[in-house]
Amino acid sequence: MTMTGFSDILVRRGREEGREEGREETTVKFIWSLHEMKCTDEMISEAVKRPVDYVQDILKKDAPQ
Repeated sequence: MTMTGFSDILVRRGREEGREEGREETTVKFIWSLHEMKCTDEMISEAVKRPVDYVQDILKKDAPQ
């Protein structure tokens, strides 16, 4: 593998990790928005397609800025 090929792989990995972090950040903000609208943890879990304990863990932390 050439250095150019290797650097291309690293760039692609970095982009994918950035996208994943962005999706996670969006999910957390959405969870907090639904919580502020008085949705139950179960309703939020269903909306974001994540387990209830995941939602509850997010809500134990400070709200995002």
